[in-house]
Amino acid sequence: MSTTTPRSAWYTLANTNAEISVEIGEGLLRVGSAEKRLEPRIAGVLALLVQRGEEPVTRDEFLDTVWDEDGSDEALTQAISRLRQLLGDRALIKTLPRIGYQLTVTPQALDGAPAQAPAAPPMPVIAIPKTYLYGLLSGAALVMAVLAITLVFSGPSGETSQSVELEIEEGPEIEFHRIPDDG
Repeated sequence: MSTTTPRSAWYTLANTNAEISVEIGEGLLRVGSAEKRLEPRIAGVLALLVQRGEEPVTRDEFLDTVWDEDGSDEALTQAISRLRQLLGDRALIKTLPRIGYQLTVTPQALDGAPAQAPAAPPMPVIAIPKTYLYGLLSGAALVMAVLAITLVFSGPSGETSQSVELEIEEGPEIEFHRIPDDG
């Protein structure tokens, strides 16, 4: 079974969590403001699901259409799992045991590409004049030089004179006795 896909066919999947749009000709998936280009086989699985709407697609149809001769049930299962992860809502694709899969929503065809959600405003850029930066660097270099000179000239000299003052307090006298070791 072969399917023909128009070059620009955008669909939207109604979802309570995020706005999901799919371009099945190019394999684009837009979840909220994030757009992802799908791997070819995952894009084929999604395209087949979208084209069928809420009708089931059998495992054999997926394998014949998307994988030709080198597909397997395990490859299909992994592709569906990855697609669910990318969609962000596992409930969008329903597993029909021993049959196949189906979408739980009816895809709505769009006239063109959906408008992207407005991106977050860019972070403000603070411009620092070069002369100010040169001044900071020069000041830092001067401080380092002064510290180095101070360490060199205030290092230990040949004479070391240290004085320690001890204060001994008078207290009770303690006697120590040796205890014989009798075994």
